[in-house]
Amino acid sequence: MPPAPPSGFSRLIRQNHGRLAAFHFKSLDAHSALRHGIFTRHGGVSPAPWASLNLSRATGDSASNVAENQRRLAAALGFHPRDAVTSSQVHGNTVRRAGRDARGGRLPDCDALISNEPGVLLLQRHADCPPVVLYDPVRRAIGLAHSGWRGTLANIAGELVQAMQEEYGSNPADMVAGIGPAIGACCYHVGNEVSQSFVDRYAHGHAWVEARADGRAYLNLAHAIEAQLREAGVRAIEQAELCTACHVDDFYSARAENRLNGCFGSAIALDG
Repeated sequence: MPPAPPSGFSRLIRQNHGRLAAFHFKSLDAHSALRHGIFTRHGGVSPAPWASLNLSRATGDSASNVAENQRRLAAALGFHPRDAVTSSQVHGNTVRRAGRDARGGRLPDCDALISNEPGVLLLQRHADCPPVVLYDPVRRAIGLAHSGWRGTLANIAGELVQAMQEEYGSNPADMVAGIGPAIGACCYHVGNEVSQSFVDRYAHGHAWVEARADGRAYLNLAHAIEAQLREAGVRAIEQAELCTACHVDDFYSARAENRLNGCFGSAIALDG
């Protein structure tokens, strides 16, 4: 059985889906037409060092293991793996629309997906990079992004909101957002070039970077993403406030595991 969650999980709801465990945002769980989850590393078939619900073939795990893990994740939310659409995740800010015709595939050269079609399971993979989940209950549209430091610097969260406005006529004020578990400012030290890029590009970028006595700069990706969402007009934002590097018992962390890691999954779909 997965270990009990520490007290830092208080902003998320932990649910068991058979052998799998996932965390749900309270604000998104309030919408019955929506299915979503940020899945832990538990309940899969991958051996160490990817144990056990690894969703990435790029880690060195076998394709058959990853396929079975994806099948289990999809089934936990009531879907078949052929219903899932994922992205190539190139650490950019491109957003692509995922319709029913894209199911079972991986859309190229993008890190964010949107859809307004029931039965399309948007799926992303993470190992420190924040998941960003969006739902518009008025237009019944969803979005999901993988927002690493490069994507955050390029404002992928804002691009996600804009794409839903353009494609579906969404009003950002109607949207509900969740920022999932990711490496926290407690652990995420970055080079001067990265920290200075945020300070130079954003008026409040200095608020996301903390210089500490050890001589390093620490970046708060989740706070940067929340600020970008608010700048785009989103008002209802829920933060997981959970560091993956501090909780490798439940999540993969490229930084904490010296890149000998798998990738956990985030998923969202409109109920078919």
